Amino acid sequence: MPRFSIRHAIASYLGDDAACVERRRYQSTRTPCPVYTDGNDYLTATASASRKPRGDGDYVWQKVPDSDGYVAAAGWQIWIADKIT
Repeated sequence: MPRFSIRHAIASYLGDDAACVERRRYQSTRTPCPVYTDGNDYLTATASASRKPRGDGDYVWQKVPDSDGYVAAAGWQIWIADKIT
């Protein structure tokens, strides 16, 4: 079984398959942490709710409440940026 990663946290949050979410990766060579798109939103995750995503100066990140509890139970926090500065 693969290690639970940022991609897996985002996939779980969106209710999607991790392979499908990988196709939503936003400019993988230009972002300081893995960022995925969902419509006009940019998403990432951290392994702790108290830790902000890398590159916080380039993004306006806000915590997303965990709707199903699974992502938080696995120890991850989802973050959303609706605007990249």
